[in-house]
Amino acid sequence: KERLYNQTISDYFRSSPDALCTYRLNLTRNKFIGGQSQAVFNDSLMEATSVADFYDRFIDGLILDADVSSFQTILSTDHMITMFKDGKSSHSLEFHYSDGQDLRWASFYLNLLQNPTTRDIEALIFIKDINESVKMRKVMNYVSKAECVFVAVIDVNKGTRSFYSDKYGAADTVYPTEPMEYHQSIVAFQQDGHDKDLDLLFEDIALPRVIEQLSKVDVYTVPFVKVSFSGEEFHEQLNFSYLDDTKNEIIE
Repeated sequence: KERLYNQTISDYFRSSPDALCTYRLNLTRNKFIGGQSQAVFNDSLMEATSVADFYDRFIDGLILDADVSSFQTILSTDHMITMFKDGKSSHSLEFHYSDGQDLRWASFYLNLLQNPTTRDIEALIFIKDINESVKMRKVMNYVSKAECVFVAVIDVNKGTRSFYSDKYGAADTVYPTEPMEYHQSIVAFQQDGHDKDLDLLFEDIALPRVIEQLSKVDVYTVPFVKVSFSGEEFHEQLNFSYLDDTKNEIIE
């Protein structure tokens, strides 16, 4: 059993080489055993003097109130021990952290096991960056529901725009193009036609205007009339909304 226990811990750590950080707690003895980090996540966690202190430091480091609410339940020794006794040895949560510049999505993985010698219940915690996979999942969900000509994601901080889906691609494809400078990318409207008042349209969809409007409404809608080179008119609209509550990206 001791060998299996040590092998289990070793396997956990080896299976997560891309983890931002890992932590090990002895829940029975209220002891923070230690951890390791490949990137700065929350330096103060490594200074935890007990399991309870680790919980406090972790929750104090959270950025969004919604994440605090989620973790106040799971980060409880009594809750974890009850989970283990009920036969549940793992749990995961998605939350936000700052990489020093932007808010990003991360995943909290909890694994519970029992030391066969001391019978103590321990917790192994892994934090992984899942920002790109969450973004892709949200874009795919949007594409599956929306009847649209194209879907693009605008990086608010960088001022760039990447196209993930358009009517000219293969059916149901979702793919990110190379980021384009936002202002330059909107000239795409002129490729197969133009609005009756193109200057006014460009003013309405200028990034500062979009951000301003999204501070007032959840979805900012810009209707326009596209005039093809043959003179035929098409009534269309652009819909802008934040991809998620980090407000780092706008889906269009």
